[in-house]
Amino acid sequence: MKAIGYFYEDTDSPEFILSNQKENFISYCKTNNHQIITEFMDRTIDSTNSSGYTLLLEYLKQSNSEYLLLINGTEVLSNNLEYSIDRILELNSLGAKVICTNGNIPDPFQYALKRWSTVNPKGSRSQQIKEAMMAKAMRGEGLGKPPFGYKIGSDGRLELNDYEHSTVTSIFHMYTQENMGMRRIVAKLNQIGATTRSGRGWSIVTIRDILKNRSYIGTYSRFGIVTPRNHTPIIDPEVFKTAQEILGKFNTPRAQLNNDPFILSGIVYCAYCNNNMIGVNRQQGWSRKDTSKVIGKYRYYQCQSRVNKGMCNYHTWKSDVLEEKVKKEIKESLIRGESNIKMIRPEYLSFQNNSTNAEHPSPTFIKTLESISAGLISLSHMRDTITNLKESRQRLDQIKSEDNLSIQAIKSQNLSNLLKHWNTMDSNTFVILIKSLITKVNVRDDLINIQLKTF
Repeated sequence: MKAIGYFYEDTDSPEFILSNQKENFISYCKTNNHQIITEFMDRTIDSTNSSGYTLLLEYLKQSNSEYLLLINGTEVLSNNLEYSIDRILELNSLGAKVICTNGNIPDPFQYALKRWSTVNPKGSRSQQIKEAMMAKAMRGEGLGKPPFGYKIGSDGRLELNDYEHSTVTSIFHMYTQENMGMRRIVAKLNQIGATTRSGRGWSIVTIRDILKNRSYIGTYSRFGIVTPRNHTPIIDPEVFKTAQEILGKFNTPRAQLNNDPFILSGIVYCAYCNNNMIGVNRQQGWSRKDTSKVIGKYRYYQCQSRVNKGMCNYHTWKSDVLEEKVKKEIKESLIRGESNIKMIRPEYLSFQNNSTNAEHPSPTFIKTLESISAGLISLSHMRDTITNLKESRQRLDQIKSEDNLSIQAIKSQNLSNLLKHWNTMDSNTFVILIKSLITKVNVRDDLINIQLKTF
C-alpha cells in the first residue's frame, strides 16, 4: 500500500531524533512491502504554525486517495492525549490510516492509551486493555460481537452463520449489480421479512456498515493488525471494491454536516439499558430512479450501548423531535406550577468535568478510547462521542460568559411574559432551562419520561 511518513524533530529531546523516526519508517515499509510516496516534517507541535502537518492535510485533500500515514508514535502528533486523537480522526477522515512504527503496537489508539497509562498510572483505567487480547488478535481470533453473517467458531475464529450470510450476499448483489441504493435495499429486505440479528428491521445505517466491512472478504482487523485470508469470505474482493467505489461517489467533507449542539447532551438516557443517548450527525447519499444524486443529512440521539457494550438494540430519536417534546414538557411543567423560573441558579448549570488537561482527560474520553482500542466500537462512534464532549465544553465556555446575563433575563420576566416569547427563545436560553429544571430524560421508542427537579 502507498505510505506517507510524518515526523516531528526536537533536537533537545532524545525521544524525537529525526534519524530514528525515518529509520523506523523505512524499515516498516520494507518489512510490510509498502510503497513510500512522500514525507512531511515539523519542528513545532500543538501549534497552528505546524507547517508540515498543514501541508500533509492539503496533500491528502488534493490527492483524494487512501494512504498509510506512518508515525513513530502518537506523541509525534501531540503531547496532549485528546489532541493527538483528534488528529488521528482528522487524518482518517481524509483517507489516511495512521500506523505507529515504534515498538510492537501499530494501532494508534492502543499506542496512545498505553503511553498515557505509563505516564499517568494512577489516573488511568487503560490496564483493562489486556495483552491477551492483543495475542488473540494476532491469531485472528474474534473479539467482541462477530459481524452479521458470521459466528465465533470453537477455535475462536469467524465462521459462516448459516442463517445470515446469504443476506449479506444479497445486499452486495443488490448494491453492485442491480443498481439499488441503500434506501431501496432497506425497503426490499423489510418487505420480504428479512431481519437483523436482533430481529428488528433494517436501516440505512446497518446496510452502510455491512457494505464497508472488510470482514466480508476474509480480512480480520484488530489493534492495527490486519490479517488477510483469515476466515471464509462471503464477498469476492472485486465485488467489495465495486461497492467501495459506489460509496465513494457520495462522500462529502464532514465539515458540511450540521455542527449545532445537541441541547439534551448529558441528560437523555435510554430507558431500556439506562445508558446515555449520544447526539449523532450522519449524511447519506443515494440515487433516484432518474439517476440524480441526493445527499440526506440526519441528526438523532442514539443509545451508545448499541455499539459500545453490545447490550442494547438500535434505539434512536430524531433530535428535533425529541428536543421539541422536551421543550413542550418544560413549558407545561411551568404552567402547571411543577417548575418555577426562580429555581434557575448558576449552581444548577454544573456540567460534567470535561477537562482538556493532558494529565486528566475526561472519564468518558478514556472509556471511549479503551473501547476503540479493544475493537468494540467503530471510528464513527468514537468521532460522535468526542464531538459530544467538545460540544459540552463549548457550551460550558459559552455559559460561563453568558449565564448570569441569561439567568437574570429569564428571572426578570414573569411567567406569562416568558411563555409569550417561548417560540423565539434562543438555544442557549433553552439549555439553561433544561439544565435547571430537569434531572433526567428517559426515552423509549415511542415515549419519553422527564424527571423534574423539585423546589
